[in-house]
Amino acid sequence: MKFSFFVLLTAVLETALAAPAIAPFSTFSDVTIFTPGANWTDPGVLYARSVELPGGVLLATWENYSPQPPLVYYPIFKSTDGGESWKHISNITDQINGWGLRYQPFLYLLTEKIGKYPAGTIIATGVSIPADLSETQIDVYASLDSGYSWEYVSTVANGGAAVPDNGVPAIWEPFLLTYKGQIVLYYSDQRDPLYGQKLVHTVSSDLLTWGDLVDDVHYSTYTARPGMTTITQLPNNQYIMTYEYGGGPP
Repeated sequence: MKFSFFVLLTAVLETALAAPAIAPFSTFSDVTIFTPGANWTDPGVLYARSVELPGGVLLATWENYSPQPPLVYYPIFKSTDGGESWKHISNITDQINGWGLRYQPFLYLLTEKIGKYPAGTIIATGVSIPADLSETQIDVYASLDSGYSWEYVSTVANGGAAVPDNGVPAIWEPFLLTYKGQIVLYYSDQRDPLYGQKLVHTVSSDLLTWGDLVDDVHYSTYTARPGMTTITQLPNNQYIMTYEYGGGPP
């Protein structure tokens, strides 16, 4: 897989370099998908992500900072009119840890069969974290009915406390991409004592078991913190990777 690397000095607002766009349903602005309650913890909601399904259907999710119990979860909202209106259709809930699905969700549509999961399956990943933020775990879920129900698939990696400080062995920010019949999961990793944070990936042929960890980006300066891997395929069939950069010298 060939990459061109670009370092972004500010957080990346992710946009898809996608196939030719369909004609818009309409032109609109200031559409609110969801408003958190007054009793929700600040910031209420965060880290929104979306995926486009066949027929122009959109699904969206985000981090919920809702009161507990119940455990925090990733909501799924659906739009069939290009994003002008939205309907809540399901929640992705923690089915194995009893912690909740707390940080950094990501949605991905399989365009080819991976293991027992056919093309058209929606894959969700994110970081499961208990209320005391003492552990981080990247889990994978799947939907075979366009986002209306979800099943636990596998755990990719485990880390320490959910604290974005150098020396704390947390893991963050999963991102998915299929490549030659396999699926790659990229994430940010604070577990290596040589680096405050680095970017890594692992590969699976069935979504159930995951291969050895591969380093993608790290810097010689310990305090450098590359994060938030984003990758897309270009028209020339090469791939471009972007990431944020923080913590190092100017």
